Amino acid sequence: MKTNNNNNFIKKSPKLKREIVENILSLLYLEDFTISELLSELQRRLPLFSYKSLRKYLVYLVDYELILYDGQRQVYTIEYNGLDLLNWISKEKKKLLFDSEEITITIERGGFKW
Repeated sequence: MKTNNNNNFIKKSPKLKREIVENILSLLYLEDFTISELLSELQRRLPLFSYKSLRKYLVYLVDYELILYDGQRQVYTIEYNGLDLLNWISKEKKKLLFDSEEITITIERGGFKW
């Protein structure tokens, strides 16, 4: 996966929880969501997930071109790089022999790592 981020809004590589990133990308793979719809769906899957946390994750995922915000329609959509990451997560989970809930993903310019 390559990211060609020209925004450079975020200077430090974020460490994001695999479970949250995977849930956001999985939902956006199915359809486009507004922020309130996305929060509602995520709270069904992750009951303690907050609006503040969602905004943080969305900023990172947009900045690293994994998802896109369509301001005209006010919805988030998954980008090609997001699909690539979702597939990568799925493959890595199959390789692991332990519970992968606590795994963090570090997104860096030019790629990502566990």
